[in-house]
Amino acid sequence: MKHRQIIILGSLAATVLIVYGFLVAAVWIRSHRTPPVVVQLVSPLPGELLTDGEAIQVKTAITGQGVVRMELAVDGQTISAIPNPDPTGQMTWVTTESWTPAIEGSHLLEARAFLDGKDVTASATLDVEVVPPGRIAFASKRTGSYQIFTIDSAGRALRQETQGNEDHRQPSWSPTGLLAFSVGPQEGPDTIWQLAPDGTSLALTSWLSRNRSPAWSPLGDALLFSADHGSADNLYYLDTSGSEPVQLTNEQFFAGQPSWSPDGQSIVFTVQRDGNWDIYRIEKDGSHQERLTSNIAQDWFPAWSPAGDRIAFVSNRTGTHQLYVMKVDGTAQTRLTNLPRGVESPAWSPDGRWLAFVAYTGDAQGVAARELYLLRVEDGHQVRVTHNLVDDTEPAWFYPPPSVTGMPSPPRTGFFGEYYTNMTMSGAPAVIRFDPAIDFDWGTGAPADKLRADHFSVRWVGRLTALEAQDYLFSLSADDGARLFIDGVKVADSWDTHAASAFSVPMRLSAGDHLLRLEYYENEGFAHVSLHWQVLR
Repeated sequence: MKHRQIIILGSLAATVLIVYGFLVAAVWIRSHRTPPVVVQLVSPLPGELLTDGEAIQVKTAITGQGVVRMELAVDGQTISAIPNPDPTGQMTWVTTESWTPAIEGSHLLEARAFLDGKDVTASATLDVEVVPPGRIAFASKRTGSYQIFTIDSAGRALRQETQGNEDHRQPSWSPTGLLAFSVGPQEGPDTIWQLAPDGTSLALTSWLSRNRSPAWSPLGDALLFSADHGSADNLYYLDTSGSEPVQLTNEQFFAGQPSWSPDGQSIVFTVQRDGNWDIYRIEKDGSHQERLTSNIAQDWFPAWSPAGDRIAFVSNRTGTHQLYVMKVDGTAQTRLTNLPRGVESPAWSPDGRWLAFVAYTGDAQGVAARELYLLRVEDGHQVRVTHNLVDDTEPAWFYPPPSVTGMPSPPRTGFFGEYYTNMTMSGAPAVIRFDPAIDFDWGTGAPADKLRADHFSVRWVGRLTALEAQDYLFSLSADDGARLFIDGVKVADSWDTHAASAFSVPMRLSAGDHLLRLEYYENEGFAHVSLHWQVLR
C-alpha cells in the first residue's frame, strides 16, 4: 500500500513538473516571439472634411519590429514612401506625410508597412471627403437670436460675424467680400446692412418696411432686395453709388428671393400669384418678364449658376421640398435630392460644380433640425457640413479675394469672363463664366464649345484688395492683343496682333479694393494670355 502511494505521489509530482515546464516554455516563447506589426492612420480623423488644394498632414503610427519602410496610398496608388531609420527598434514609429488633394470627392487613404521579408501589413482604409475651398456665410440661432456666422467649406474655422438682440438673416457676398444681410426683430421691419471684412458696418436701406433677401450684383456695384413698401413684397434695385432704390416688380402678394445672372443683366426670382409659387425671369430694368416654372407645386429659392447655364431651385412637387436644377429657359427640370424631410436655400459654389443647401435632418424639432449640406451637381453626392441642435440656414458661398502676400496671384482669385465670337467684344457674349485665374494657353484650340479657335475676344473683371498702400508689379503675357485697366485707368496696352510677348507694369496702389479689367483678343494661330501680380518689397 505504501509502495503504491509512493508511485502515485511520484506520478503527480512528475505531472506537475511537466505542466510547469510547459507553462514556463509557453511564457518564454510568448515573451520572445516577435509581436505583430500594427499600422494605424491617426489623422485625418474619420468623417473629417478636407478641401481641394489644402495641404493635409497624414499621420501614421506603426508598432512592431522589422518594418523597413512605410508607404502612403491614395485610391490604391502609392504617393510617398518613407524608410524606417531604426527597423530593429521596438518602439512605435510615427510618420507624418503631406498630401494635397487635387480632385474633389471621396478618396481612400491607406498606410502600408513593409517588413524584412517583404511582407506587407496595411492599415484599415480611411474614407475622406474633399470639397471645394471657400467660406460659407449662414444665419444661425447658436447665440439665441439669428446671427451671421461664417465657416470654411469643410465646416471648420467657425466665426461669428454679427451680434445683437435683433435677427440677422439672409447673407449675401459681394465679389470683394462685403456681406449684405437683413436686420430686424422677428415680426418687425427689417433693414439691409453691409459688413466689410475689416468689421465696419453700414445701413444700406432705411425704409420702415420689411427689406429682405439682399443679393449683390456680380460686380458688387448694385443690390437687389425685396420690400413691402406698400401692400406686398416686391423687388427693388439699389445702385450702391447712393441713388434711391428703384421698384422692379408690381405684384399683389409676393416677389422676392432674387438671384443675378453672371453677366448682371437678368434676374430670377420667386412670385406668388393666386396662391401658387413659381419662378420668373426679368431684365435688371424690370422688363421682359418670363415665367420659368408652371405647376401647382411651390417652386421657389432660385439660384443662378456662375456659368450662367443653369438655375437651381426648390420644389415640393413630389410631396416634400427637394432640390432641382433647370436650364435658364425653364426646360430640363431635374431633381437632385430625395431627402425625407426636405431641403431649402440652394447656393452655388463659385466654380459651379457644387451646391450648398439646407436640409431638415430630424436631429431636433422644427426649424432647429436644419443643417448645412453640400451637393456635387455632377452625380448628386452629398456631404453634411454642420452638426448641432440649433437652426443653421440660408448659406452663401464665397472664394476669398486675391492675396497680397507678395506671391503671384493664387488660383481662384476670381474673375468673371465674358467670351465673344468676335475680336472687338461687341454684341452679347457667347459664354459667361467664372475663371479662377487668368492663365490660359489654348494653343490652336478654342476656349469654350461655343467659340471658334480663332477670331474671339474676352473681357475679364475682378478685384484686388490691398491691405495697405504698396507698390505692385503686374506681369502680362499675351498672344495676340491685350490691355489692362486698373480702376478704369489703362495701365498696359498691347492691342495689336503679335506672337506671344510679355511685359511688366509697376504701379503703386492705395489701401482698399481695386477693380481689375483685362481685355484680350485672338486673331489666328496660337492663343495665350496670363496675368499675375506681386508686391514689390
